Amino acid sequence: MSISSDDLELMEQIGVGSSGVVYKARYLNVLVAVKQCLICDLLEDPLKEYMKETQIMSTIRHPNIVQFIAASIKPPFFYIVTEYCSRGSLDKLLKTSYSGRLQKSSFKSGLTLKKKCKLLLDAANGLNYLKSKNIIHSDVKVSNCLVTNDWTLKISDFGIARLFNNKQKKHTKCGTVEITAPEILAEGHYSFKADIYSFGICIYELIFEKELYPGLNIYDITHKVIHEEMRPKIPTQTELREMFFGEHFRIEYNVVNNLIIKLITKCWSADMNARPEWEEICETLKQSLAQLSLSTNSGSFSRLISNPLVSSPVGKSRALQTFPKKKNVAFESDEE
Repeated sequence: MSISSDDLELMEQIGVGSSGVVYKARYLNVLVAVKQCLICDLLEDPLKEYMKETQIMSTIRHPNIVQFIAASIKPPFFYIVTEYCSRGSLDKLLKTSYSGRLQKSSFKSGLTLKKKCKLLLDAANGLNYLKSKNIIHSDVKVSNCLVTNDWTLKISDFGIARLFNNKQKKHTKCGTVEITAPEILAEGHYSFKADIYSFGICIYELIFEKELYPGLNIYDITHKVIHEEMRPKIPTQTELREMFFGEHFRIEYNVVNNLIIKLITKCWSADMNARPEWEEICETLKQSLAQLSLSTNSGSFSRLISNPLVSSPVGKSRALQTFPKKKNVAFESDEE
């Protein structure tokens, strides 16, 4: 659907996508999000880039994908209008949660593990739908995961999404280095499995709330991910004990230890064929939610150690042992 840009009332800037600035705006008296892109910033033919993104978005109808509304061209800009997700991106939500615990904001004790698993399941369902439409997102990261007022997660930003025609394709552009699969960094080979690798990184970021590769620049990251199979550091047993206190958190510990960590390491395997399919990912997250529902007190999972985790090669983290009994500690839980 094409509209006149005069019908858009741009308000404050709320983010920056892979190919443009995102604003909160009004369209026909309805709050929307508008991505404003400079036509001259595009690397290829501007009209072709514009048509590609709008064509892809107009075919998508799924509760876990940001809904495309309309598009407009008014040189030097073109605009893409989508639904507005009031809680913003997942990375900003996590940062708000961190500050909230320190400043006593409305985020009383951070996100519970149960809520995090629900958000991850929403994301996996959305990405599984994209695969069914032969679409590789190619830039799956927490900043491209938006959250609505009712805590539904929706996948956004198809600025570099690629239609996939039943075989791998080679491209020159890639997304953020920290979340990019090694086969893309090394040779530019995109596949659906590359999205799964990036999703594994997203799981890590959301569950553990840690910087991915502290102290490393993009060149070091690229080299080590390709040649040394470096991945973000999985917490040791001691670090996990710091995250869980008392019997109230025994179920949470077991879910992370027995399900989530295994899922993460499978998703970011260097071997593309060893990475799980979306159906398996969704099933694991459903199992996690089922186990967490047994907990009578789903307290905050956001009690994290202060020291940053150090990156390590894949598969070299120490095996986690049985969680020992510790004295109960009361926590305030957030609303589900």
